[in-house]
Amino acid sequence: MCTILSLIFITLLSLSPSSSFPKISLAHCDLLIHFSMYLILTFSMTVDWILITKRAPKLKNYFVIPFISIGVGGAMEFFQTFTKSRTPSWLDFSANALGVVCAIAILLLLNKPIASWIKTYYTK
Repeated sequence: MCTILSLIFITLLSLSPSSSFPKISLAHCDLLIHFSMYLILTFSMTVDWILITKRAPKLKNYFVIPFISIGVGGAMEFFQTFTKSRTPSWLDFSANALGVVCAIAILLLLNKPIASWIKTYYTK
């Protein structure tokens, strides 16, 4: 469920006219937003994985999840070519991918505590 909500949010933000958003004057704020959205998407995909399977993802799954997340980022940048007020950007795509990579790094560092938490709360 978290993944679906994240995907809807990302799609709306990525394909809506840019004039519908407030102007923010922080340097590179757009890249920070891209980074954050894909960090959250990757976390939400992992949370949904845990809730569905009742176990922490195995190491090989930590390659599937980012592949899907980065694929979504690439697709959103591609679909922006069909909108009037958006243009695709390699820099945006790079920020998306960096958010995914950081999320996976954090999740790999926390894999044992996550597995322990699942064992405590989900295997009763």
